Amino acid sequence: MSVMDQSWVKVQQKAFTRWVNAHLGKRGIQVEDLQTAFKTGINLIQLLEVIGEHTFGRHNKNPRMEIQMRENIEIALKFIESRDVKLTAIGAGDIYSGNLKLILGMVWTVILRFAIAEISVEELTAKEALLLWCQRKTADYDNVDIKEFTWSWQDGLGFCALIHKHRPDLIDYESLDGNDKEGNLNLAFEVAEKELGIPKFLDAEDMIEVKPDERAVMTYLAEYFKVFSKGQKAENAGRRINKVVELVMALEEQKNGYNDVANDLVEQLNNQIGILDDRNFADTIQGVKEQLDEFKEYKRTVKPELIRKKLEVNSDLGKLNTKLRVNNRNLYTPPEGLSAQEIEQLWDVLVESETNRSKALRDHLQKLNRELLDELEGVARDYYQWAQDTKNKISGIEGDIDTQIQEMDGVIEEINNNAYRLDKAKELSDRVTDASLEYYTEVSYDVLESSYNELLKFAQDQRSLLENQKFVNEGAKVTQEQLDEFKQMFELFDKDKKGSLYPYEFAGVLNALGDDLSEEEMKQVFDKYDSDGSGTLEFNEFVDFMTGRIEDSDTAEQILQSWKIVSKDKSFVEESDMGQAQLKKNVMEFVKERSNPLESGYDYDTFTNEVLYN
Repeated sequence: MSVMDQSWVKVQQKAFTRWVNAHLGKRGIQVEDLQTAFKTGINLIQLLEVIGEHTFGRHNKNPRMEIQMRENIEIALKFIESRDVKLTAIGAGDIYSGNLKLILGMVWTVILRFAIAEISVEELTAKEALLLWCQRKTADYDNVDIKEFTWSWQDGLGFCALIHKHRPDLIDYESLDGNDKEGNLNLAFEVAEKELGIPKFLDAEDMIEVKPDERAVMTYLAEYFKVFSKGQKAENAGRRINKVVELVMALEEQKNGYNDVANDLVEQLNNQIGILDDRNFADTIQGVKEQLDEFKEYKRTVKPELIRKKLEVNSDLGKLNTKLRVNNRNLYTPPEGLSAQEIEQLWDVLVESETNRSKALRDHLQKLNRELLDELEGVARDYYQWAQDTKNKISGIEGDIDTQIQEMDGVIEEINNNAYRLDKAKELSDRVTDASLEYYTEVSYDVLESSYNELLKFAQDQRSLLENQKFVNEGAKVTQEQLDEFKQMFELFDKDKKGSLYPYEFAGVLNALGDDLSEEEMKQVFDKYDSDGSGTLEFNEFVDFMTGRIEDSDTAEQILQSWKIVSKDKSFVEESDMGQAQLKKNVMEFVKERSNPLESGYDYDTFTNEVLYN
């Protein structure tokens, strides 16, 4: 046998012996020499039972004769072949007689099938997958260039990089010297064995004195893959927990923000109602006109700001509840006095106070030039009667969905055709203003225009509801309530009111939902749902996106399963568990602060059900 042959035989024999013992050790068995270890077939059967998760039936458990030993070996070899492994050039006689080269080949075949074949990356072969995994994990490390399973590992930096990538707390990679091959190899082997439980299949001299043996190196690296793949599961679970905890933290902040804005609005409304209900009017016409001017100034400046704040409050609550629903959480119930309904009731009181104050002030003035005022008010009466008739017509629409939509289109066209009513009101309103008679009537062009716009929007909204109902009837995977919320959110971000969302408007939606995506990631999501490639999302495409979000949200059961992985199947989670799963610092602090402390850690079950999904 040549020196080269002796070298690989020596290295493989050492590495494979340690690999075999790592598994046989689970049954209290250790072998010294692979050349004779499997002679009786008993150790080989024991090994295959451990790694193959198989219990052998009848065999010679205490063989004394050669024929019994060979029978055991044959049973073992047939089992290997039953696992889709083709054994060539080796039989029971070779193992019984101690043909070391063939025995090493058989052990390598077993390692390849039971330890390496399970490695899978992008449908590559096990060997290619293991190499690609090593390359990706070490790609960012200086002086590491993994090309194969021999020379690329000789200086030890590759092993150190793999450890540092997954456990940076175990190795100070920046301090390593690429020329200190023996030191790097020993460091990696010792840390892997002591801290990660990876048996030391190789020695430094096996890597330095000769070309590293490919099979021995692959056998050793497969253990790294196995250990770090388990760690990856914990990291994935940690990321899921990070996501949910940060969502709850953001929702709490959003709720507090809503409460502050809503409380401020309620205080302003109550204060303004008190001012409007004051009846300490001036005694002169000029004084009353000045008070009317003040009231008009209030309508021009203060009222729009109150409207803006009211819309902001409604928008904030709508965004909050949409975010809660998308993430399968209960809708938010604001504190007493701050709900949308209660604010709307207070707003009605404000509007009534405005009407009463305007009337009370005008009652102080003499009624002048009733002919012009009567004409304007007559136009207003005709308009309001027409508007009421139109509303009644809308309420009376019946028939199937398509018929109702068709009739609504006719109503909307009629409303547009009646815009001329505003022209007459504008002419008369201007004449009233020129005569300084606007103080003596509640009628104005602005009021009629606002009423007309409200009527038009009411008709358009009713048509949208019919479209939504048609969408639901045709098999949409959402409820009518969800569809209404989607419509509200869609219109909120449809800034130009063209019935579709451009990418920059869709980015606002993602931001409101708490998604922190790069521009490229946002584009990928947008293109996914832009089914017709129009460059905008129509409402039906937006519904597909929101439906996907609801179906993709994490459940309490999934989070509890993630905790189970992070805690290593314990009923509690320790701070070290959260650290190894790479939970963010702010998430860890939130968990520790809001969960029940136990003697050994933190109660993640109660935390999940009462804090994350209450």
